[in-house]
Amino acid sequence: MLVIVMLAVLPGAARAQRPGGPFGGLFGRTPPPTGAELTSLEFRTATGAQFDDRWLLPEGSPDGIPSSGITAGTNVGLGFERRVDRLRFSLAAGSTYQQFFQAPRFGATTYDASSLLIAKVGARLSVDASATAMRSPFFQINPVVPAPGPLPEVPVPGERFSARRLANDSFEGKAGFTSQYSRRSTLSFGITHREMRFPTQPGNNFSVSGANGLWRHHVSKDLALRLGYGREDARTTSLGPETFVHETIDAGFDFEKELTLARRTAFSAFTQTSMLRENGGPRRYRLNGGASLQRGFKRSWSSSLVFNRTTEFVAGFATPLFSDALSAAIGGQLARRVDWTGGVGAGRSQVGFEGDGRFLTYSATSRLSAGLVRNLGLYAQYTFYHYEIPPGSSVVDLLPAMSSQSVSAGVSVWVPIIHRVRAPRDPR
Repeated sequence: MLVIVMLAVLPGAARAQRPGGPFGGLFGRTPPPTGAELTSLEFRTATGAQFDDRWLLPEGSPDGIPSSGITAGTNVGLGFERRVDRLRFSLAAGSTYQQFFQAPRFGATTYDASSLLIAKVGARLSVDASATAMRSPFFQINPVVPAPGPLPEVPVPGERFSARRLANDSFEGKAGFTSQYSRRSTLSFGITHREMRFPTQPGNNFSVSGANGLWRHHVSKDLALRLGYGREDARTTSLGPETFVHETIDAGFDFEKELTLARRTAFSAFTQTSMLRENGGPRRYRLNGGASLQRGFKRSWSSSLVFNRTTEFVAGFATPLFSDALSAAIGGQLARRVDWTGGVGAGRSQVGFEGDGRFLTYSATSRLSAGLVRNLGLYAQYTFYHYEIPPGSSVVDLLPAMSSQSVSAGVSVWVPIIHRVRAPRDPR
């Protein structure tokens, strides 16, 4: 579901260039320090109102399907980060309260938290671990799990991708190590576990556990060869012991190069072979991969074009999704106090091995932010989203198609409580 997740974070792709300036922190564009020790503690909040216009809602729709109306809400978040020569640690937590004024009126609260640890335990060995968790009153057509790392930009109130009101808890944990045993080669290993639980519909609980190993060798500065193997086991509670096994033979390449035809332009690509088995059945093969083109221009602007082809297990679907997606994004500062990002994307997924069922998504977003003072700004955002799924393909009771657009505006605040940067200690 990386395909559809990308549609949810299109503006983020346009932030490859992150200039500073007096409003860089407010816009989330402060460049991370390199070669320095960092200790930071940030508080962010956004308060605003949103109007949602949804259509393709037939009479007699299941209870809990979102409807058109006005929403007001507040989001708060706190993030801590510590970086030293051999250690990086970050922790973030946040909560969003929303009040829906359309009938029936109700309030809803979302909680999320994330952590990340990267430690260098020797001259050539590093270990890493991350965890994310979210409690949401809405089931979203794509899994929205907070990314580990420094506190991200606080989202505006409103659920852009909610398909129905259905409480759920999601969790993802990862751990692994990487050994750079030679100047050109690395060996890595990792384990993962992710799940989504539905307190009112436990039969739809979903989990995926897996492990992977990867050898990577740089042939040149721009080209690296990859050879690895990974396995995931996916299970939905209502299906009992039945599982899907997803194996990947990661025999391919990574290519990253700054193009000489255009300044500040970079191209990257990768390939991967995927194998799927259902309950010990025959293997089915699929070639996955992706490519991206990024270009920076002027002082603060950047654009990107991304294609991805994936095989993924997703909560809400009892069978795997075979997906292709294309997205484009652009962003930068229109003026010293004004920041704009925008993006469009489209994705198509086949649901399961058989049949002609297609899961389609289309997305577009545009956001304008203006700084009033260094820590206080205004925002206005427009979002369009459309999905279509084959009837009966989801274990959650969803409409086969829904379109929505939303317009929101409000106030955002950024408060750097602690921000200390200093040169690293002399290792001698």
